Amino acid sequence: MVKYTVEEVNQLYEQFDKTKILETSYIKLFNTIRIKNKFNPHKFSKNNINFNNWKKSLSKEEEGKRNEHDIIFDKIRNLFNKCTNSNFDALKDKLTEYINSNDAILNDTISIIFTVATQQSIYCKIYARMCKYLYETYGETVKEQILRKCKEHFRNHKKLEACDEEDEYDLFCRVMKQKKKFVGMFNLVSYLYEIDMVENMVIDKFIVLLLSELSTNLSEDTKNEYVECLKTIFTNVHKKMKKSLEKEQLDGYINSITTLSKSSNFKNREKFKFMDILELFE
Repeated sequence: MVKYTVEEVNQLYEQFDKTKILETSYIKLFNTIRIKNKFNPHKFSKNNINFNNWKKSLSKEEEGKRNEHDIIFDKIRNLFNKCTNSNFDALKDKLTEYINSNDAILNDTISIIFTVATQQSIYCKIYARMCKYLYETYGETVKEQILRKCKEHFRNHKKLEACDEEDEYDLFCRVMKQKKKFVGMFNLVSYLYEIDMVENMVIDKFIVLLLSELSTNLSEDTKNEYVECLKTIFTNVHKKMKKSLEKEQLDGYINSITTLSKSSNFKNREKFKFMDILELFE
């Protein structure tokens, strides 16, 4: 492996006009340094660059050109990263201040909350509360957009390439991240149902969809994943279902799951999950 000392980099630094990096030779040389030493000079610019900070190579002039929408977007994203039960009320008020009746910012906020809620399952219940707050504040469009994203995510998920750990590592990581988000989506819907943001009809559609998919010819990995989603929904909402659904509808779920639990198409690990679901309704 080729290594460069700090002195060698400084010598290179002194050899050219620091306001312009135009020659291909310099760019190639910097790329070599980046690869061999794992530096990250991700952007070359004709403007003044802070050469002491390789990760933030935007000049002050470029930074100043960032529009207000982008700045607010970053603030909202950071706000969700700090969201907990203890500071929920303070942050929701701050969120309203950021949105300020701006439809574009509201749409971006819904996209952010869907992403963080489906990727960070441990905080999903809090994000569901924030969804309801937005729904109560800005109306039906919030619920419509959340459910539309869920539907789109399900369709996109079915198009995922099958891969395992022996495949290309980047592809494997991407697929695993997508699968985690898929389970998180069902987690989010179940919490939205629990706090009365979505109706019985909506949660029924998600359950029927999973049950019908599980009755088809699926890969082993996908079967296990769908069973996990089914278990997630029932674990979160079975108490409310017992109170709000007709016995006939509950019996329909139980009968379908019982049939699946006895099917030879499923391995023991899936059958145990079916049994866990059935125990919730005993």
